Amino acid sequence: MKKCFYFILLFALYLSTVNSIQAVSLKELNKFDLSIQYRIMYNASNLPGSGGSTFAEHNNYDFFRQRFRLSLDVQPTQRVGGFVQLEFRGGWGVGPDISDPRGGVSEAVVFNRLNARGIRYGYVYAFLGKGKKLNAGILPVSDKVGDTLFSATWDFNVGGISLEGKCNENTYRLAYLRLVDTLSSGVDREGEFYILDFLHSKFGAHVYFFNKSSVFGLPGLLGSKIKEGWYALTSSFNLGKADLNAFFMINNGKYDDISHTGFAFKGEGKFSFNKTGLSLLCIYTTGSEGGTGSRSFLTPMGILGSGGYWAYTHIFTPQGPSDVNDFGLEIGNSGAGLFTSQAQLKFPKILKNLDFKVTGGIFFSDKERNQSKSMGYEVGGEFSLFIDKYLVFDMGLSYARLGDFYGAVPKGIYEIFGRFQIEF
Repeated sequence: MKKCFYFILLFALYLSTVNSIQAVSLKELNKFDLSIQYRIMYNASNLPGSGGSTFAEHNNYDFFRQRFRLSLDVQPTQRVGGFVQLEFRGGWGVGPDISDPRGGVSEAVVFNRLNARGIRYGYVYAFLGKGKKLNAGILPVSDKVGDTLFSATWDFNVGGISLEGKCNENTYRLAYLRLVDTLSSGVDREGEFYILDFLHSKFGAHVYFFNKSSVFGLPGLLGSKIKEGWYALTSSFNLGKADLNAFFMINNGKYDDISHTGFAFKGEGKFSFNKTGLSLLCIYTTGSEGGTGSRSFLTPMGILGSGGYWAYTHIFTPQGPSDVNDFGLEIGNSGAGLFTSQAQLKFPKILKNLDFKVTGGIFFSDKERNQSKSMGYEVGGEFSLFIDKYLVFDMGLSYARLGDFYGAVPKGIYEIFGRFQIEF
């Protein structure tokens, strides 16, 4: 009888809440935007880590993945609104229920890495006047240094609050993110991430800081005390038909009681020759012998297990239609440091609705592993067939030759990938 009473009481409270909400018709809304993305992906490879394939023995395997995203952006008035993106994904046949086929994540995942279905991100926002916008919720958060540290495009979607604004020709962003929320660890022992970006038309200054003083109940990399800061100066400008960008970045901190200071440099140029596009990329980061040391440049990607589209290649790094299967290389290279030089040639409209691009890159570590700095090289090509304004079919092939940095392993890695996608 008591349970029945509680049920009736809760149901009455629910009805009172529903009745108190005033319905708003679509015509009364200031904004109602809906967007959809649906894709089917195919991947065939001998990449280690999937399909029983390892560095010691390469097996051939293939798989299909599919993904559906529905986004809603609703503003009842000009000043406030809410945005949500729902995602449903999985494989064909009997397989893992996550879009990343590399299996379970060994670390405690602090960002919103989805399983088969759920909310990718969702937040409320308010315009505060004079170009200021306040966001709160599960936010899509990317760095302002070319997605080399953390990227919302690769699901770095985290709970937090951000303030964006404009001041004359300058833009800025302030953000507080809560990466770890272990309720039993106590106050001041949470994983906190702070963001400060200041951008002029051609120059920028950026500060990112990650602090986690507790190791309570956290496995893997996050089971360490972390106090890491990243301090960057960026520049981007246009010279005729060339778009150039660069950064200089310092990573200073203490990881698991080991103090270190690492440096990173990037230069990139994008050039146009008639209809042909050429992109060149060069990145260097310092490293240390045998893991994290005094000269290591660590990244949030390396610490948290996320990724980003900072490069052109398909096997060493995530990129486009092949991003469900790759080595997941980040610019810190797990503390070993990295030098990479990459190029990409784009040929738009080689036929009426067909684009083509070819990519290549070389990779070296700053410090040796297995008595070698040579990580290898990669070359690949990709076609894009525009069937309709919103429907595209991508197909490509990439091949990597591994260096001795990875030890005595089979050297040849291939990947064939395809993506059939509608987006509007």
